[in-house]
Amino acid sequence: MHLRSLAVLLSIALAAPAARAATPAAGFAERDVVSGLTAPTALAFLPDGRQLVTQLGGELLLVDRGVTQLLMTIPTCSARDQGLEIGLLGIAVHPDYPVNRRIYLYRTSQAAACGVAAPDRVNELICVELDPNGTIVPNSLIVLLTGLRTDTGYHDGGGLRVGPDRNLYVGVGDTGLGDQAGAPGTSTNPYAQDAGTLEGKILRLDLDGKVPADNPFVEQIGKRAQVFAYGFRNPFRFGFDPVNGKLWVGDVGENTVEEIDVVVPGGNYGWPHCEGTLPAGCEQPGDVAPAFTYPHDGPGALGDSVIGGAFAGAGAFAPLAGDYFFADFGDDRTPGSAYYAALDGARSAFSGPPAPVLTNVEGPVDLVFGPDGALYYVAYLAGAVRRVTTTLGAAGCTSVGECAFRLAATLPDPNLAGSPAARKIARRLARLERKASAALDRAAHAKKPRRPYAKARKILAQLLAGARRASDGGTLGVPLAPLESAVAALLGIIPP
Repeated sequence: MHLRSLAVLLSIALAAPAARAATPAAGFAERDVVSGLTAPTALAFLPDGRQLVTQLGGELLLVDRGVTQLLMTIPTCSARDQGLEIGLLGIAVHPDYPVNRRIYLYRTSQAAACGVAAPDRVNELICVELDPNGTIVPNSLIVLLTGLRTDTGYHDGGGLRVGPDRNLYVGVGDTGLGDQAGAPGTSTNPYAQDAGTLEGKILRLDLDGKVPADNPFVEQIGKRAQVFAYGFRNPFRFGFDPVNGKLWVGDVGENTVEEIDVVVPGGNYGWPHCEGTLPAGCEQPGDVAPAFTYPHDGPGALGDSVIGGAFAGAGAFAPLAGDYFFADFGDDRTPGSAYYAALDGARSAFSGPPAPVLTNVEGPVDLVFGPDGALYYVAYLAGAVRRVTTTLGAAGCTSVGECAFRLAATLPDPNLAGSPAARKIARRLARLERKASAALDRAAHAKKPRRPYAKARKILAQLLAGARRASDGGTLGVPLAPLESAVAALLGIIPP
């Protein structure tokens, strides 16, 4: 949101007719999960597949098979009628749910005034607890971190994700101070480059809100221990690569460039002296270059307000497993869009230009892959959550490693199997996949790789035959077609 001109977009939305679906690119399809929402901002899944949705005004909703239940109205400072971004902006679920039933939320605290001039208004990280019946435990709201400035009501961040290290990552915007609406390098934000403040940062906390001992600025004088990385304008949404655990952040630019960053501990991402990599020569010693940038206009333009994304895995998107999906909110000139891109061998940059998933999207503000592997996104201006699936095959992988990863993502998970027979076949297929991967790894390092490649092909043939028998017997537990496609793609790229 604002992500640049939200006030204009809101006026368009309020005057517009009923929401319409986005336009899927070839090979993709979408449908509404729930509609009729009011300014939905973020989405998270419970382990059983139900969705938690936040609305800007403070409403925390539970969506179960298209039926919406209001769990709680979180006390929140919101000024949607003024086009401000403040409100209930982010959500994450404790990784041990339902043993620990904690839900994390990012909100703007209630203040004496919620408009533009509100000196006592701040953003906060809070948590609430759901009881076994799926309702909020009374008096369970706890403030874990407060005092995050929201000077202008814009660039508030709000991204929340639990990382593979079981720590909670928080995206905090730079509050919008110093934006000059001019050329790159002319902005003067006072916070983003100051590690002694929390604004314009990615923060890292443990699941109780405390500071992990290995945070990069722990015990450094004049620096906030919660800071994990800095130099951001508005790191509104982000996600983790399941292959290597790297954190990918979409940082919303000003008037010229959008950027996607791979975050390292203590990294400086250059704002405000750089917008992307502009102006030429703006990078200072120690700055971390973006993984990908795109302009607002001209060749390579993809939109005006990047919405950081998520990585495809098993299930509905298994043919594109490992690819990165992101969106752009758009502005009053261009509608929102969604894209995907394969990564290079180091998984630190795109291997080629992004391809479209959806166009004419009405304000995408959050993207999440669900337990079924489908892509879900929040369409802010449409008041909807939508589910996207793909019919693309796996043959688009371009290396043995990428094809092997996509094959692994199509296999059934023994922990999710519904019967002893299904668990048995899932474990057998997993063992065969590991043996094939080991043979491929030996081939990659062998002077004479023909024999290990031949062994890998034999094992893959056994895996495919076993999967087909299990599918015929009703014990495979996953669709056969993506698995067949993934095996074929891997066999097709293994050298003779």
